[in-house]
Amino acid sequence: MGTGAPVRRVKLLRVCVTVTLGIAGGLMYVLCAGSRGVLTGRCDLRGYPLDATELNLKGCSLTHLSADILSFSHLKKLDLADNELSDLPILPPSLEILFLLNNEFTRVPRSVARMPRLRMLSFKGCKLHSIGKLPRSLVWLILTGNLLRELPREIGNLTRVRKLMLSNNRLSSLPRSMLRLKDLELLRIANNNIQELPEWLFSLPKLSWLAVAGNPAVPPAPPRSSLLDVKYSDISFGERLGEGTSSVVARAQWRREIVAVKMYKSEVSSDGRNIDEIRASCAVDHPNILRFFGFYTSPSLGALLEWAPDLKSLGKPPSMDSVTRDTYPVGLMFEAGVIFRVALCIARAGAHLHSMSISHGDL
Repeated sequence: MGTGAPVRRVKLLRVCVTVTLGIAGGLMYVLCAGSRGVLTGRCDLRGYPLDATELNLKGCSLTHLSADILSFSHLKKLDLADNELSDLPILPPSLEILFLLNNEFTRVPRSVARMPRLRMLSFKGCKLHSIGKLPRSLVWLILTGNLLRELPREIGNLTRVRKLMLSNNRLSSLPRSMLRLKDLELLRIANNNIQELPEWLFSLPKLSWLAVAGNPAVPPAPPRSSLLDVKYSDISFGERLGEGTSSVVARAQWRREIVAVKMYKSEVSSDGRNIDEIRASCAVDHPNILRFFGFYTSPSLGALLEWAPDLKSLGKPPSMDSVTRDTYPVGLMFEAGVIFRVALCIARAGAHLHSMSISHGDL
């Protein structure tokens, strides 16, 4: 990520290198789906010992969470995703990870701020209009896909946060207090209403992963002249190659050529609008960047990529400890020559992107 004054900064798909490596106790009573009753099975706390360290109450149709949850004094991880919650009782102070995505929250419950050990908090896909007070212990905060129009100045008090995800909201600006987030490594603010990227943003010393596409401040990249017209009916799909949070990739044949097809599950992801990712990818043409032939929008969004059978993943997704950095098998090592060639290919690809006023955001 450059620190100058770029015209456009958009999230691009991974850079490829053309070398050998290629590039979730007590009895709980709740209001469930509008009727009062006792939950059974996985959603019944009687099935868990009071010294449990993890509880999975995901998708239990909860409209209220019983105060009995406080009895779990050793609890470190609590998953309450995919319920109908709009408030929370006092939670165990031992909690370190709290998932609240896809619920009915319009504000952050006061009890959340009273959790001294909370490291990771997710309100993804809720209905938050305001944030309120948050625990200063947070390292990983996910507020993607809400209705936030502004951030409070107090966001700058989260001086331990390393990963902050704010895409798909209605933000028009960022508070200058965020300048105090000296440990911030990853920031996602794509698909908001930000008119101008503040200069101080690029002075954050550890910021190395930035997604800003889909804002008025970031015009979309123009397509390259060699972009091809793609019709879904012309694609013959083959085996599924892999699946991520936002897409499925399959082998396919198109115009008598073997290609990879990336099929998006929805219009938006944690990085913002998927169409912005495609447009950025379709704007470039370089031997060290995976080539996009074109894309289609019906019956759903998808893109055609060059077939690269020799490519393999060097690492795995980040852990709770690494937060923003990929993880690798213990003992994995590369020869100095391989490292040099990989770095050289990445540098060449980065130079090409920068020449077009495009930033990869994650190099």
